[in-house]
Amino acid sequence: MPKIKGKSLQKIESGITYEGCSFYLEKASKYNIKNSVFDNCSFRSDVIFIDIEGCEFTNCGFSGKLELDLSEKRLMEMPSYVFQLKNLSTLSISHNQISKLPPELAQLQNLSDLNIGSNQISKLPPEFAQLQNLSTLGISHNFISQLPPEFAQLQNLSTLDISCNFISELPSELIQLQNFSTLYLHDNQINELPPEFAQLQNLSIFNLSDNYISQLPPEFAQLQNLSILHLSDNEIDTLPPELAQLQNLSTLSLHNNQISKLPSELIPQNLSYLNLSNNKISELPPEFAQLKDLSTLNLSHNQISEKQQSLIKKWLPNCNLYF
Repeated sequence: MPKIKGKSLQKIESGITYEGCSFYLEKASKYNIKNSVFDNCSFRSDVIFIDIEGCEFTNCGFSGKLELDLSEKRLMEMPSYVFQLKNLSTLSISHNQISKLPPELAQLQNLSDLNIGSNQISKLPPEFAQLQNLSTLGISHNFISQLPPEFAQLQNLSTLDISCNFISELPSELIQLQNFSTLYLHDNQINELPPEFAQLQNLSIFNLSDNYISQLPPEFAQLQNLSILHLSDNEIDTLPPELAQLQNLSTLSLHNNQISKLPSELIPQNLSYLNLSNNKISELPPEFAQLKDLSTLNLSHNQISEKQQSLIKKWLPNCNLYF
């Protein structure tokens, strides 16, 4: 195998032994490297690998972010060579055929972003909780029905996508994670929200679409940092008046529910986007005229008369209206 020693390089090639080399790589490039050896090397910029099969890394330093993207590789299991990258900060193994995560995953202590979506995973190992630096986790499109109790130890987790699984109730483990800002739970089997979910005070984006929720608890009003709320494709027929207390809410989607009447105190004043399409609404309360920041209102596939439509147009002359 050819050997390169003590050089400053701007590219990497397969089938090379590198000793004491410094790499200054283009940030936008992705490297498919096989059967190379890196001994006492330093990577001075961000680096993205899309394959490192047969490679060895010994005493290597990474000044920037180290990312490994193994998505769409038809993998049946996580390759063992992944675990030698102790400095790995971002790992994607999405869109494969992996059914089980190995305990060795816990060795990647610097991991901050992990995407294991679109696989065949039914449960997460307890060792998952050792990934204490994890801030973003994608586990959508799997077969997960519950989370391990240890999940509550991921206190730095701020973004979680657990959509398109088989979750039937809001896991108590999530409620204990106070740093959540973004939570995607759409396309599950949730039928109610416990009052305790209001403890997620930092939540800004919350997607609960495509579930079986029939009502919202009054505690929703405590999510004062909420800016985007998706509740489409549920079974909601009434809305709590407390919803009006969400003064930072700018986007609210309630498409395809069972809503027939809107309470006059319903709508947060700072709302800019509201989707009420595919419901059973026949009229809006006059208070809608106060929504001066509303830029888009979708009322299509309801029971709004032409007379009511004309009235709404007068109330909201600067709003994009859809009937």
